[in-house]
Amino acid sequence: MPFRGVMPLMYRMISVKHSTVLLLFMVALESCLFLSPSRVHSDTIFFTNGTRLDVKKAWKENGLVKCELYGSVVGYPLRDVERVESSNDEPDLKTGMSVPNGGKGASMNTGEQYGDAATRQSLETDKQKQSDILLYHRSAREFARQGDWDKAIEEEKKAHALDPEREITRKTLSALYRALAKESEEKGKLHDAAYTLHQACIYAADKKGIQEDIASLYVRLAREAFNRGDYPMSKKHLRKAAYFDQNNPHMYVVSGKIAYNNDNYHEARNAWNKALALDPGLPDARMLLSRLEKDRSVEEGFKEKRHPHFHVKFAAAHSEELADGVADILDAAYDEVGRDLDVYPDAAIPVIVYPRSRLRQLDYFPDWAAGTYDGKIRIGEDIWHKKSYLKAVLYHEYAHVLVYILGGNNVPLWLNEGIAEYTAKRFKDKAHRRSRKRLLQQAAEQKALFSIDVLAAMNVASLSQLPGRHIQLVYAQSESFVTYLIENYSLYDMRTILVRLGSGITVGTAMRDILHEDIEALVANWEEQLR
Repeated sequence: MPFRGVMPLMYRMISVKHSTVLLLFMVALESCLFLSPSRVHSDTIFFTNGTRLDVKKAWKENGLVKCELYGSVVGYPLRDVERVESSNDEPDLKTGMSVPNGGKGASMNTGEQYGDAATRQSLETDKQKQSDILLYHRSAREFARQGDWDKAIEEEKKAHALDPEREITRKTLSALYRALAKESEEKGKLHDAAYTLHQACIYAADKKGIQEDIASLYVRLAREAFNRGDYPMSKKHLRKAAYFDQNNPHMYVVSGKIAYNNDNYHEARNAWNKALALDPGLPDARMLLSRLEKDRSVEEGFKEKRHPHFHVKFAAAHSEELADGVADILDAAYDEVGRDLDVYPDAAIPVIVYPRSRLRQLDYFPDWAAGTYDGKIRIGEDIWHKKSYLKAVLYHEYAHVLVYILGGNNVPLWLNEGIAEYTAKRFKDKAHRRSRKRLLQQAAEQKALFSIDVLAAMNVASLSQLPGRHIQLVYAQSESFVTYLIENYSLYDMRTILVRLGSGITVGTAMRDILHEDIEALVANWEEQLR
């Protein structure tokens, strides 16, 4: 059975897309603290106290800067005027900065025209600095248009170094860092994305949104560590997530899963209730709480035996031998299947062996299944009497553990079950193999095989709605197609595909990238081989 107990988490993604960041960057760039392009036909007087005045015409007369204001001529002492920018200056329509128009006229600078040498030098220095800032802005804009965020950031930081207090430069740097973080996230480099968002937060005026994005990334990292069975690392990422945003509900979903797998039902219940308090519509937490209460009642009175890699719970004293036998088989699977897929979980895997009477109380355990994995391996104790069958079931379920560690919830049912069936077939008798072969051949002759699209859309719930023969066909197809892929490519390729799925890409893209064939062509070749 595929992993069913942990629904896909819907994480808050970093909100800045490439085009959105570029738009924000352009708006920021074009609103720099330079002249507004709308003032094409006016002069502007800039005062030393930071204020400015737009007038039709300004001129120097008798130690004053004069202008017409509301129909009268007024004058301001030179000491109070920083500079005058003339209407003869031609503004750059992209940045708004006034640029002298090649001899048509130049900005009246009070230092140049009225002030002393020190004032003129200071104003010349400021003018050069503003010009340099503009050049760096323009360079950053060009790199941003090309999607070269690293170089855009490098150029914008040069502008920032010239005037660290300029708000627009800080906003632009924050936007560029967010764009770079989004690019890292899309490549699956979550650690890099988190670090880059830290940088974006340094320059942002409003840090709350970025901090929420950082927390979401750490929750995703915590989830990945949980999937690997690395609970200490998962908890470390959750602590970082809480530092940036204590109100992220998914953080409590993951922490509850860790507690649940460690049989700490009280802590798990508190975590999931906290998640629901923050987001009442969160389906993961509600479903998990329901399952927890069911487990608690069904497992009442169970005993537990702890082995290095597996913790086995069972119902009665006479099942202790069964518990030890289950752990021995799973220890062998830990070595053999782990070697096949190169995965060795750090955390002990919970295993529960139910009497058949109690197993029927678990409405999420399909009545047609011998075992299931939903974060815990669950089997019925009645299969103990068929040793080879027990091995097949446990190898199958342990394969699901490793598939989930590698690919998470993004693995389609046919690939998940196909790998599990391939892993377990060494323990299946000849009669079973002959029966499956006949079933497949008949379906192929009658053109009754499920299409790959239909298989890809299936889950355990939809599978349970099918007649028994069709369920068997789904498993037979999955095993046969995956076996075809392994024999024509390799088990290592299947592992690589699982890893790619774990990073969030589609199965079609993963197979095309790794096997260099479209999935439709692979299915057609497999069907031809069947016929």
